[in-house]
Amino acid sequence: MKNCMKKMICFGLVFMMLFIVQGHITTYALENNNVSNSIAITSQPAAVAGKIGDAVEFRVGASGTNIKYQWQYVLKGQNNWVNFTSGNACTMKKVLNETYDDLKVRVVITDGNGNSVISDTVTVTLKKAPVITSQPAAVAGKIGDAVEFRVGASGTNIKYQWQYVLKGQNNWVNFTSGNACTMKKVLNETYDGLKVRVVITDGNGNSVTSNTVNVTLIKSEDWELPIM
Repeated sequence: MKNCMKKMICFGLVFMMLFIVQGHITTYALENNNVSNSIAITSQPAAVAGKIGDAVEFRVGASGTNIKYQWQYVLKGQNNWVNFTSGNACTMKKVLNETYDDLKVRVVITDGNGNSVISDTVTVTLKKAPVITSQPAAVAGKIGDAVEFRVGASGTNIKYQWQYVLKGQNNWVNFTSGNACTMKKVLNETYDGLKVRVVITDGNGNSVTSNTVNVTLIKSEDWELPIM
């Protein structure tokens, strides 16, 4: 009887020790699980859009301990993520250039325990400037002749502003009636040596300027006399 009691007591002690050990293991597992979930993104980055030269900002919100940030990008048509050399904070400012066209951006956030989480991927939309498809041509004529200046361009919501510089001057002045892809004028004395160009602007505020062309005024003494 005494031997049975001793065995029962021993089994009970062993069971209690196992229970305590199991409790410590469970507690450790729960604590370790909490650590792995301690880093979280509270606000995702947003897509950005702008024209070449615009300053833009990428921003992410995150909670955790000893957080580090690494912003990354993928160029248009490629698959490999590359680290931004200066993208090591919760915000990243950049000035847009041609390489940002359809760029994809994300940020990898790591905490002091080595846990990491990756943000959503966002896209950069580059608002491109208009493209001149055909440049204006120089014109020549005599006083009273009707001449036409013409430019070809592609883009969105394009507007045109033709400009001129008088002979011997440097300041560009807007033609009051030069607001289309073509501009017709009747030559007079002021057109002698005139320089002409057109500034093309789109709905995003991008602009491009055409080549400068010259107006040659053919004076009466330059006219060819008919053969008699």
